[in-house]
Amino acid sequence: MLESIWAKLSSSEGFWGAELSTRERRILLAIARAAIPGDSRIPDPDEKTIDRYGRQFALYRPAHRGSLRAVLWGIEHGSLLSGKRRFSRLNPLDQQAQLQSWHDRSPVNRLGLRALLSGLKMAHFDNPTIFASLGCRYQFPAPPVSKPPAWKDNLFHLPDLENDQTLTVDVVVVGTGAGGAVVAKELADLGLSVAMVEEGVYREPSHHQGRPPEALNTLYRGGPAVFTVGNTPIWTPSGKVVGGTTTIGLGTCGRPPDRVLHEWRHKFGLREFSPDNMAVYLERVEQILQVAPTPDHLLDGCARVVRRGCEALGYTRHGPVLRSAPGCRGSGTCAFGCPTGAKLSCDLSYVPLALEKKALLFTGARVHTVVVENGAACGIEASVPIRLRRPGMDTKLKINANRVVLACGPYATPALLLRNNLANSSSQVGRNLSLHPGMTLLAEFDEPIEAHHGVPQGYQVTEFDDEGIFLQAIFTPLDVTSSLYPAIGPEFTRLMESYNHLAGFGFTIQDSSRGKVFFGPGGHPVVYYRLNRRDLQRIRRGIQILSEIFFAAGARQVYPGVYRYERIRGIQHLEQFRRARITPLDLSLSAYHPLGTARMGVNPKKSVVGPDHETHDIRQLYVVDGSCIPTSLGVPPQLTIMAMATRAAERIARRL
Repeated sequence: MLESIWAKLSSSEGFWGAELSTRERRILLAIARAAIPGDSRIPDPDEKTIDRYGRQFALYRPAHRGSLRAVLWGIEHGSLLSGKRRFSRLNPLDQQAQLQSWHDRSPVNRLGLRALLSGLKMAHFDNPTIFASLGCRYQFPAPPVSKPPAWKDNLFHLPDLENDQTLTVDVVVVGTGAGGAVVAKELADLGLSVAMVEEGVYREPSHHQGRPPEALNTLYRGGPAVFTVGNTPIWTPSGKVVGGTTTIGLGTCGRPPDRVLHEWRHKFGLREFSPDNMAVYLERVEQILQVAPTPDHLLDGCARVVRRGCEALGYTRHGPVLRSAPGCRGSGTCAFGCPTGAKLSCDLSYVPLALEKKALLFTGARVHTVVVENGAACGIEASVPIRLRRPGMDTKLKINANRVVLACGPYATPALLLRNNLANSSSQVGRNLSLHPGMTLLAEFDEPIEAHHGVPQGYQVTEFDDEGIFLQAIFTPLDVTSSLYPAIGPEFTRLMESYNHLAGFGFTIQDSSRGKVFFGPGGHPVVYYRLNRRDLQRIRRGIQILSEIFFAAGARQVYPGVYRYERIRGIQHLEQFRRARITPLDLSLSAYHPLGTARMGVNPKKSVVGPDHETHDIRQLYVVDGSCIPTSLGVPPQLTIMAMATRAAERIARRL
């Protein structure tokens, strides 16, 4: 029966379409009411919930919409297999039992339900009334409109230009994140003519109102549903906006460990990358970004309880995180664009500095071709992305240059190289991907935590760095937190009503697993990653460490997001988890630090670029972003990428 339903649905254009049908809305409302039953301060889902979900659903990629529809209809008709009525006609208790049954049936069902409910939960809690009832701030007032600075005269949005554009510069830089913005600014400082090209758009701080649903669909590459394929799906967000991932990052700055730099020198022949040599460039970046420890008055309740737990356990290596946010007010929405402009992401630091030196920036321009003549890169060609095009629009951009710098990030840079069949004689383009996979744990306390007041990533524990486990605070707004917790029914509602009593902390690992970027069906880039046994054990160890810290601090229970261990009730229960058999599919993983897909090295057979960032195969073509970092770092890579970009600009300028 279900096979025939699937065949009928998948052959329909509506299956992939952006509009929800009346019946689909009715099914979604039934699922939402079963998963999120109302209580004293949280109302039942209603048509407005489905309206909000529908607006976000319309922005998803067709393949993602199709997957969600498959889950929706599978739930609706799945109850028929057990002799019951369709899901939408069951009573609430039977509906909750049916959702739990679907969740427990298989990993595929579980992941599909998680994807569907995450969107529904976020849509329901994206409601100023619920925010107010739980004592949370919904959004931030827009700052006063000021006179545009002079450097904006050098910023052009390609979709707004009527005629094709052709120009010639010394260097064209593709991408405006931690690599591209820095190399552009440094080259412009040296008097070279520079043009930056960015697929995303420019957003003023006044556009960042702290609303995650909007930010996820406008600032994030691929929206909220970008996952790896392999032995477990891992959420892999990255920025598609001026400033790149730094715009949606948390401003955390950490220097590369000396042991990692020594590995680069001995394994990849990168002799110049000694700690002493790198320190010069790291200090320059830190000065521009005004890097400093998070002030005590901006540390949230998560920092308070984790400090208490560490002290109770005798851990001594913990303290405030170094950040590039000198004017931070503790808005708590760094990952969705800083609403006050305090975080010195590249859109507010290096990009304006480059434009002040007469560099040019073209936004809304997707580079599709790297022009190569006689074995040397000599320019790029770009057009307006489909999502930004208006009827009749077909504006083209061509930039001729003496040097071409690719800084699109470890996903888009290898995709562009592979699409152009460039710099891949080593067959290493797109390979050697490391991710720093990790998890976020929630803990519930009797005392008020109010973690949404303050810096969401202001505190860290470095006690376990030598094990390759890096612990940092992480907390999200109410609607995002609701989407992270997999529970359904009254238990879920009760937990969300305790939002102000929740603390969040996360960890990443220095992974030995590796992945790759390649083209899948339809020519879309696919990220493949397989978590190995060693890294699985590191992740288990991270869960245990954080849980112990929380319990030592007085937590009532911990929510690690692990199948069958969604809630750990105490140390004895944690011991059961320690002995349990856990597979990669049981974990809810995310990864924010992709590296290595065009790695650096002196051997052209084993690397893509040399020590000066120029590709081994194509002269005058450079890669300056996380793609060229040859190994997993173990710490947030922003500062390392920016220091390497500063050094790369020196090398490029010498050649010119």
